Parts: sequence; structure tokens; C-alpha cells
Amino acid sequence: AVHNVLERVEVMTDSGPTNAFVLATNVYHKTAQGWRMVAHHASPGSQAELQEINEQPQVLH
Repeated sequence: AVHNVLERVEVMTDSGPTNAFVLATNVYHKTAQGWRMVAHHASPGSQAELQEINEQPQVLH
């Protein structure tokens, strides 16, 4: 299973707290013991990407 997410992280800057966005992909493999994450990748995201994601349908099937 592959899970793509946009994470919002609050970070402290010299001007105070601000939001940062991270695009992440998690890959899972189902084993006899349950689902296990086998790969993770994250890249810096942006507010514009958040808007684009919010405009797309959330259910793909």
C-alpha cells in the first residue's frame, strides 16, 4: 500500500510560530504480523500545494 500525505508542521521562527508543509510518501507491506512501513520519503511542500490537494477528490476508489 502507498500513502501520500501533506503534513502541516508548526515550527518556531525568530518571528514566532509558523506553519511548514511537508509532502510525504509512505509505503507499507502486509505481513503475518500486520502492516509494516518499508519506505518513507518526505520533501518540502508549500501552501500552493495544499490548495491544489484540497481541490482534488479525497477518495480515489
